[in-house]
Amino acid sequence: MNLLITNDDGVEAAGLFALFNAAKRFGSPMVVAPKACHSIKSHAVTMNQAIHVERGRNQRFGTHYTCSGTPADCVRLALRHLPIEPVEVVLSGINHGANAGVDVFYSGTVAAAREAVILGRTGIAISQLIRPSRSDNWDLTAELAARALGEVLAHGDQEKSPRFININLPDLQSIDELKGIQRCPLTSEPLDTSFQSPPGGDTTRYETNYTGRYFNRPATPGQDFHYLLDNWITVTPLLIDATDHAAL
Repeated sequence: MNLLITNDDGVEAAGLFALFNAAKRFGSPMVVAPKACHSIKSHAVTMNQAIHVERGRNQRFGTHYTCSGTPADCVRLALRHLPIEPVEVVLSGINHGANAGVDVFYSGTVAAAREAVILGRTGIAISQLIRPSRSDNWDLTAELAARALGEVLAHGDQEKSPRFININLPDLQSIDELKGIQRCPLTSEPLDTSFQSPPGGDTTRYETNYTGRYFNRPATPGQDFHYLLDNWITVTPLLIDATDHAAL
């Protein structure tokens, strides 16, 4: 099986190498990744300007491509333009931080998987929960990703029709803490955010920024964020069709 590997954190990200190592258990991975970080850019694509593409080779990925565009650009280029072997499955990640619940609408990682499905391939986004106290262990992350992929691919999710799948990995100290793999719906509650107030109370024109408190969001039982905090790998099948068919 030929696998395309991409991400939104950029080609130097540790999570991309972890995903590449996990993917080697299931087929032949090819990396086509952004040259720089494009986190939280959702499904942005580059229009009306050139996308710069470089073919390279190194010890980590062998032959690979980097581009100046977004994660969705990388998938478009790989599937429709670059001289690579035909790809059956696109893997995006492993993102530095979870993409649970409504995060899927903001995530460049998830957008790359979505673009794959739009172009007729199975797209799987994989993200790693990062707790404030986390000690990076990307070898463990790669093992968790491999277990999740084994579950998804063994069930034939890529065979009947292109599938769009969102996977989140719990933040563990050892593999023994893993409770299992849980298929579940997305958390519907948004991220808890606070905005900086304008100085002097003048709201006519000012600069502001916001802080997101990721672990303050509700962990509703039965939904992905709840399972993720409870040391489960979460697997959520998604849809491309945004039509409210009942309302038609």
